Amino acid sequence: MKNEINTTEKKQRTVWINIHIPKCAGTSFAGILRYNFGHGFIDGRSYLNSISFKYSSQHLREIFTYIPYAKCYYGHNLTIDLPFKDYDIKAIAFIRKPVDRFLSHYFYCRNDPINNFDPDAKRLNLEDYVKKNLLALKRADLWNGQMYHLTGSHTRDKLQRVTELINDGHLYLFSVERFSEACVMLERCFPDVFVDTAYLVKNISSKDQQISLELREEIKTQMSLDQELYKIANQQMDNISDSLFETEKIKKQALIEFEQKCENLKRQINSPVYRGKLLIKAALERVLKVTPQVQAFTTP
Repeated sequence: MKNEINTTEKKQRTVWINIHIPKCAGTSFAGILRYNFGHGFIDGRSYLNSISFKYSSQHLREIFTYIPYAKCYYGHNLTIDLPFKDYDIKAIAFIRKPVDRFLSHYFYCRNDPINNFDPDAKRLNLEDYVKKNLLALKRADLWNGQMYHLTGSHTRDKLQRVTELINDGHLYLFSVERFSEACVMLERCFPDVFVDTAYLVKNISSKDQQISLELREEIKTQMSLDQELYKIANQQMDNISDSLFETEKIKKQALIEFEQKCENLKRQINSPVYRGKLLIKAALERVLKVTPQVQAFTTP
C-alpha cells in the first residue's frame, strides 16, 4: 500500500484591515469594528507622525505573528501594502469628497481645544492655510491626501493597483457620503462577521469662517487623484448595490430599517437608565475608593 501524501493546503488566516484615512468617518467605523470583532479588534493608531510613517507588509506580518488573536487591525499608518501572500486580507477604506475632507481636517485641527495636530491650522486663516500647505508646499497628507494615505504614494499608477485589489476581492472602497449604505452592505455580504453595524456620528467639525465658492474650486484643482479615488469608491458601491438589491425600493427599505437601528442605539445611549447606570458606577467607585492606581491594576 502506497503512502499517501496530504497535499491539502492550510487555510489562510483571515484578517480584516481598516485603512483609516483621517477625517473619513474613522471614529464611527472604529466603534462598529470594536463591537463586531470584540477582543480580536486591534486599534493600531500610532503616536508616530502618520504623514511620514507607514507600515509595510513586513511590519504587519510581524504584528500578526505576535498577536495571533488579531482578527481586525485598524490604524492611520496603513496603506494597500499589505501581506496578501501570507493572509486572507480583506481591507476596507472610506473615501470622502476631497474638498470636504480637506476642510474637515482644517477645522478639526483648528478648533481642537486639547491637541495641536496641525499648528498652521490654528495660526492661519483658511485662505492663507490653502496658499501655504496646499498650493506652495503640496503637503503630502493634504495634496491628494487620500491617495497618499491609501497607497503611500501620489503616483497615478497606484490607481491601477487599487482597481486590481478591488477586482480580486481584497479591497472594499466605500464613500463616506454613503456610510449607512456601506454598513448595510457589510451586514449583507458578511453576516457572520458584521452582525450589527449600527453607529453614532462622531467628531463633527465646527466652522468659524465662511468658505467662498472660489476657494473651494481652488482646493478642488489640487485633488485630481482623490477625485478619481472617489469615483472608484462610488462605482464599487454601485456594483455591490446592484448585486444585493433587485430594486431601488428594496434598497430604500433596507436603509430605512438600518437608520432605525441607529436611532435605537442613540436613544439607548442617551436614555436616563443608561446615564443613571454611569452615575451609580461613579458613585460606587467614590464610596469604594476606587483610585486610578487601583483601576490600573484591576481593569481587564
